Amino acid sequence: MKRIIDILIRIKELYKYRHLLKRGLYYASKNFKCLCISDKKQFALYNLCAKVPFIFVWICSGESKENYSIVLLSNTTKDDRTPESIKFFDFEKKQIRTQYNSINRIMKDQCSQLSRILLTPRIVEINTEEKYIIEEYIVAKRIDELTESERIEIVNTVIDNHTSYYPNYFKRSSLDFCLLQKSGLLCDRYCALSSGLKNIQNIEVLQHGDLTLSNLLYANNRLYYIDFEHEEYYFFLYDVFWLIQNDFVYNNNPCLMNFYLSGNLDHKMFKLFDSVGAVYIPENRKDYFILFLASMYNCRVNNLDSYNIGVATHSINYVLNFIDSFGK
Repeated sequence: MKRIIDILIRIKELYKYRHLLKRGLYYASKNFKCLCISDKKQFALYNLCAKVPFIFVWICSGESKENYSIVLLSNTTKDDRTPESIKFFDFEKKQIRTQYNSINRIMKDQCSQLSRILLTPRIVEINTEEKYIIEEYIVAKRIDELTESERIEIVNTVIDNHTSYYPNYFKRSSLDFCLLQKSGLLCDRYCALSSGLKNIQNIEVLQHGDLTLSNLLYANNRLYYIDFEHEEYYFFLYDVFWLIQNDFVYNNNPCLMNFYLSGNLDHKMFKLFDSVGAVYIPENRKDYFILFLASMYNCRVNNLDSYNIGVATHSINYVLNFIDSFGK
């Protein structure tokens, strides 16, 4: 009983690190000596299980019952319940060890082009034989600790960083947004846009692809980028607007939405557009965001199952209604 109480106390202490962890169902690989979240969302430490209202895996290091770590397992495929990787957060050494089950995944992570351009945590060790990478753990501010001015500083830095590398990584493509018919309100807003405005939708640039505050570490007035698994060519406003809408929808914080729609980012947007040979027109702020939402739906939402498409469509409508009502 004493051991159970001790474990529950430690869980409570580690809860403050929940911002590092992602929700979802995770499974243990037979190659790793740990248990993890089950379908019933149970917490497991070796043979001990206790229900908790948050999702992470927490195990002992080796056989020692003294050293504890938080462990994050990556998402699994439907056919294979073995995770692609497991992250071990060592808060004393300030390191993160990512253990992979495939050398191919290590090579994929290390082949990220943007990780060579943008500021990322320092790599301490890469061991292809043992299939792991150890990198510096950045002691960054939690999302709920970020002030309004810090959020604004982050989005300004992101735009500056993108403006600097965009000229070498953009291309014209033949994007087709014909998949919007089921998007309801978004389809109506998109169809109402002028053909001239839609001409910029085929400007694609290599981008992070999942640029949320969870994948940006703000520490000592520096901005570190992590988790490049969604790196791809997207509509050139994708990363910037993804960051803004994600903070609005999932963190329930309208700060960045208000800041952009009020025109406070115009001076940055002029330069961002110019970096890809486009012209920014301040009066089209709302329309640019609609183009982004259409691109997001086309690239990401349309591939989801019917339930998650409904959830995503609801979130998109929430953003659209906010945009429509802004300034009225």
